[in-house]
Amino acid sequence: LDTGMKMSSRIKNLYPEDALQEAFGRLMENFYCSQQVGQYYACLERGDSSKCQAQDAALSKCLTDDVVVGKARHLVMEFAKTKCPHEMYEAERCQADAGPGASQCALNVLEARSCGARHILALFMDDWFIPKGR
Repeated sequence: LDTGMKMSSRIKNLYPEDALQEAFGRLMENFYCSQQVGQYYACLERGDSSKCQAQDAALSKCLTDDVVVGKARHLVMEFAKTKCPHEMYEAERCQADAGPGASQCALNVLEARSCGARHILALFMDDWFIPKGR
């Protein structure tokens, strides 16, 4: 799938941090925490949000689970490796020259990650303005 061709200017113009946040939100809502999201919204639709603490707690736990967050980060990087070879090359070259985790490479790494995130967002473009489950 050519996500670059499908990508809207709205996605292309997102700040890097916003692209990452939006992509993580979509991944969590649609894949990694979809069961908890569905249960929480179903509870809210019953009308008394004060009775949804258990569902809210389960959703919060999923959204902050290190393993789940790690899976989402890994998927973003896999997209970056596949769809953003120039950005990945620049990040890897900087890290090779300066050493892993070097602060001067943070922008290069952010650009690579946000490029991967934008390609993930392009997959969701059909419902970009329509929140899922609402």
